[in-house]
Amino acid sequence: MTEGMAGPATDLRGVRRRCKMGALERHELQDFFVETTAGRDPERGLRHLLQMKLEDEPSGELKLLVYGHGGCGKSTELVKLTEEISDSFFCVPFSVQDEMNLIDIRAEDIVLIMMEQLVSCAEKGGLEVKEADLQPIYDFFVETTKTEVDGRESAIGATGNAGVGTGFLSSIVKLLVELKSEIKLSSNQSETRVEKVRKRPGELLAHARILVNSVTNALPEGQRLLMIVEDLDKLDIASARKVFIENASLLAEAPGNIIYTIPIFTFHSNDAGILRQKFSADIALPMIKPIGMDFQRAEGFEIIREILHRRVDPSAIEEDAVDLLIEKTGGVLQHAFEVLHTAASMNSATVPLKKEHIDFGLQRKRNEFWSEIALPRPAPEDVTEEDLYDRLVEYARKQLAGEKNQPVTNEINQILLRSCALVEYNTQRWLGVHPLVIDNLRELGRLS
Repeated sequence: MTEGMAGPATDLRGVRRRCKMGALERHELQDFFVETTAGRDPERGLRHLLQMKLEDEPSGELKLLVYGHGGCGKSTELVKLTEEISDSFFCVPFSVQDEMNLIDIRAEDIVLIMMEQLVSCAEKGGLEVKEADLQPIYDFFVETTKTEVDGRESAIGATGNAGVGTGFLSSIVKLLVELKSEIKLSSNQSETRVEKVRKRPGELLAHARILVNSVTNALPEGQRLLMIVEDLDKLDIASARKVFIENASLLAEAPGNIIYTIPIFTFHSNDAGILRQKFSADIALPMIKPIGMDFQRAEGFEIIREILHRRVDPSAIEEDAVDLLIEKTGGVLQHAFEVLHTAASMNSATVPLKKEHIDFGLQRKRNEFWSEIALPRPAPEDVTEEDLYDRLVEYARKQLAGEKNQPVTNEINQILLRSCALVEYNTQRWLGVHPLVIDNLRELGRLS
């Protein structure tokens, strides 16, 4: 545990720090993790379903898609999963947001980064991977990325067999790290070393398979390999389509057991059938539901209260302020933490935080929705911002009348889901308008 971060916060500085923690790391689970399945879908817990899929398919070739709203707790659930299966799986989790440039992301680059992360974890884990298995991989990258420098032929890393011998795995790591650095720079030049690899996707996959098989053979008996690619759910609509639809085969054919996170809006498009055809399974992590269709508190309300109190001591925030925070953030945990951080940053803030402080944070979040409910670039044809608000008004009226909003596959809902103006609850997939967006619609005079 990081110094000063154990236990719930009792002062303003502590509150701000807890709200900036992001997804929990393994060493933080004991102090801060709360089981949320009962507030999402009691019969379809994410971790249970993932473990069941992995147990039922021992071949080592599962490609699983995990989707849910940004900030709903996917990363924390996946960290908890790695803890629970650590005896039977060698887990290689990483975030594409940390390792790549999401603005110009490509499916080939994801495969390359998976290879880099795998060899790095193998080296750190002390796995004795056979050098003879690694030589073809090394040769492929050296040969493919040859350039002309000062009139002399050269390549990234060393050339030929320079890596063979002591520390050969380190040579592979160094070679792939250099390629990763080039990916992060996102150069538009057509003859970069990475671009040469991108032009040979079939060979890239073949050498990725050699690497996966080599690492798998080096694992202790009975242990299997699992790679977890996080933060792909943060892609915009156009990038998500490019990666998961136009290049679905490349990601689906990448070797090994792999979990990909994916944006929720991809399953509200006409392309969803392609995903279900190409990948082994898709599993949702629904938003925690604090208020039911009957407008009474659902089980998720108390679950969110427990999550908040794990991070912020009850002495540091008044109970009616907590109630207001949960009610108005609609189960979106990231929003609850953002509002708390804003409240604890006010000049007039004191502990315990009061409703007036939470009100200030909520107003700031409401204001953000004015800019977040907007058309993406490039904008879809025949869709206007007025269409977005018309859809929100339609759904809000049904919601306030106690009717369920069943999802439809169109671009308007995708845009609204990405901003969390629309929130998907439970695996029946009914949609709710975010409480703060309802407040904005009332301010516009479009709802009574």
